[in-house]
Parts: sequence; structure tokens; C-alpha cells
Amino acid sequence: MKKTIPWVLFVVLMFAAFSWGAEFSADIMMETAGMKNAGKVFIKNPQVFRNEMMGMITIGNQDSLYQVFSQTRKYTVSSIEEMKKDNPMAGAKDLKTFFKENNLKQAGKEKIGAYDCDIYEGSFQFEEGRPPVHVKLWYSSDLDYTVKQESTMPQMAGKMVMQLENIKKGKQSDDLFKVPAGYVKAASTEEAMGIQMPTGPENMPSPEMMKQMQEMMKNMPKQ
Repeated sequence: MKKTIPWVLFVVLMFAAFSWGAEFSADIMMETAGMKNAGKVFIKNPQVFRNEMMGMITIGNQDSLYQVFSQTRKYTVSSIEEMKKDNPMAGAKDLKTFFKENNLKQAGKEKIGAYDCDIYEGSFQFEEGRPPVHVKLWYSSDLDYTVKQESTMPQMAGKMVMQLENIKKGKQSDDLFKVPAGYVKAASTEEAMGIQMPTGPENMPSPEMMKQMQEMMKNMPKQ
């Protein structure tokens, strides 16, 4: 069975994909479809990172991306090379080059918390046959990382805003970037999540799916 990544999670993974800066951890605050969620990000090095959001733990470790679900104790693994077909950020190594190659234009400057940021703006086509996603990114040269991101998704999905808070520089434990012992590899993200994935028009995430994912996040056991 082919592994799939739900459309809405591509946008969540954008934050995890930008991982070039110094070792640090931070809180992620996300607002979308009238719902607010909190998460965490841990950055080890350009190829090793961990993102906890919407009931899912995403671990990037060298050439592979793991989606880990505490509720079901299952995970999926994808090749970064394979993901390049659907995700323009997969495998990107340099932010400034990435911005240029994907026609993101500099659109001003703004200070977010303690960090001076350059704002970049543009659109991405994540998958053939699906509408593009417009993004606005606040990039800190100090962190070499995006501190804030706005993603405008078509139709009912609306705008998703994610921002880093409580940024703490420092060494991150190697254990954060490993799949926990006892977890079982699943054939698809849907199986790993343990829920059906109803969608609305144009394969956009339906309100039912968004509520399921929010409830799953609330009930996610602490690791």
C-alpha cells in the first residue's frame, strides 16, 4: 500500500523542513480553521530535526522522514528523495537558494520576538492537480530559520499561521531524533493515525478531519 501524507500536513512539515540553523528548541503556536494548537520543534543539525504538532511527531534523520503517532504506537518512514516529487522543500539545503529557485520575493522586514526577520512571499504547487499554497515566511539570519509562517490554502481550509516562541539555543539529545522502542511501522499515514481521513471539495481537509486531528493532539500521551 502506498504511504500518503495528508494534504494539510504538508504545510505543517514546511516548518520542520527549514532546519539549517544552530541547535535549539522552541514552542510552535499554530492557528488554523478557527482552532489553536501548540507544538514543539527541536533542531539538531541541517539533516536532523524533530517537530511535534497536531498529534504527530515528525523526525527528520539524514535521508529519511519519520511520522510517529503516540496514540497508535505506529510510524511511517519516507525517503526524502521520494518526497521531492510532492514537497518542494524536501531535501532543500540552503534557504536563500531555496527562496530564489522557487521565486519567493523579499517583501519587507519585521522583528518577531528578539529576532530581526526578512519577509519572503510566494506560492508552492505541492502536488499536481491540487491548488497552490501561498506562503509568507519570516526568516531570521541569526537562527538561519523561519520564525513565523503564514500559509493561505484554497477554499474552506483558509489561513494557517505558525510561529516560534520560547526559543532556546543549546545541545539537543540524540534520543529525540529516534523512533521510540516498541513502535510498529505502518503501511500508510492513515493506518498510523488510526483514523479515516474524510476530505471536502478538491481534497481539502474537511472540518470533520480537522476536529479529529485536534482531538487526537489533545489526547496524545506525553513521551
